[in-house]
Amino acid sequence: MKSEMAKMQQAATAPKDQTKPKSNEQTKQKSNEQIQSSPNPKQAQKQNIDIQPKLMSISPQPIIPNIEHCHSEGMKIIHSEVFGTSAVAYNPIIESGIVRFEGIFEKSLTNLYIGIADSSVVFEADQAPQDGQYVDKTVTYASCGDIRHFQEDNKIGGNNRYNDNQKVALEVNMDSTPRTLHFFVEGKEQPLSIINIPSSIRFFISTLHENATFTLTQFKSLSSSSAKGVEGSKKLDWGKESDWK
Repeated sequence: MKSEMAKMQQAATAPKDQTKPKSNEQTKQKSNEQIQSSPNPKQAQKQNIDIQPKLMSISPQPIIPNIEHCHSEGMKIIHSEVFGTSAVAYNPIIESGIVRFEGIFEKSLTNLYIGIADSSVVFEADQAPQDGQYVDKTVTYASCGDIRHFQEDNKIGGNNRYNDNQKVALEVNMDSTPRTLHFFVEGKEQPLSIINIPSSIRFFISTLHENATFTLTQFKSLSSSSAKGVEGSKKLDWGKESDWK
């Protein structure tokens, strides 16, 4: 009995295992480690950002010579049920910056045209952009792939054809020296481009067939040019007639 009592007394008086409290220095060190290992939310967000070229939409204002030949619905130009040329230029006039104009033709079959015109040009009803009175003040990209300028029968080949339901785009750089015009089909840069374009231009489209449509998909200012150059590229000078023969 006495031996059991002695054992109980020893157990009661024996030192207990205790976890020592951490010093202030240890606590501060751990806190600093946690702060360093935890990414700053703003830094983490920046790491995931994929920087894209700045885009600024431009409000299109189609200029329709004759509403009996075509009309606009939202971003779409709709040709009437009457066969005949209908050329539509777009305000605003472009005088600065890098600007992209892109759209899709539908129900057009053939004779699709897109291009730029000197801002002095005012298309009349039933007149095509490549007609005599406009031809030296316009550059027209035809759906057959030809580029037309200076004379009605001048056709410079080298760019791809484009058809209904394909995205075709023009991109002007009014800030470069010289000023430039590049062409794109389905996002692919085309070999022929234009230099020394006028200092003030409008974009235009032209349709011929009944019920043909053109839907504007982009009209934007860009922070940088999409044109990078392609194999076999050739620059045609707007004001140099020998380039167009």
